[in-house]
Amino acid sequence: MTTAPSTASTPYFTTDTQNLMERLKSMVLENWQRNAEPLLLSNVAPMLASIDPSYKAILDGKRLKQFVTENAIKENGYQVVTHPTQKAKIGLIPFDESFEYETDTTGENGRPSLAIDTHHSIGNTKTSKHSEGLALIKALGKLSENDLEKINIPISVLVKLFQ
Repeated sequence: MTTAPSTASTPYFTTDTQNLMERLKSMVLENWQRNAEPLLLSNVAPMLASIDPSYKAILDGKRLKQFVTENAIKENGYQVVTHPTQKAKIGLIPFDESFEYETDTTGENGRPSLAIDTHHSIGNTKTSKHSEGLALIKALGKLSENDLEKINIPISVLVKLFQ
């Protein structure tokens, strides 16, 4: 049985499922040792393709996600971790390690942060007004409790910002 060398060494060609599993294990371990974070599945396919463009034949018609999920066992040396809210954020870590994606959505002062998508507001006055209202709320969220107690905005003003 051939073992997978480091990515820095000579090319290693995946010719069967076992070699592919060894290659994945090696990539996951090297990434973990270097970055202490998951090897994102979105990066695995290009890495495998650069080593062996025919690696997809080994997947036997399965998508890479399905293949790695089905083979995430101790013997293969890796496990799959998925972000709890960003379902497309899938990573591989060594089997004996643990990792959880951060899901902290709080901004300054411990309040929830708001992401404002200004890209979609161009040319759309309704969305633009929504962005203005959200921008106001986001700005207010940065104020201290003391300052917030002094602010009084009539509901009619807020409604106009979102109409």
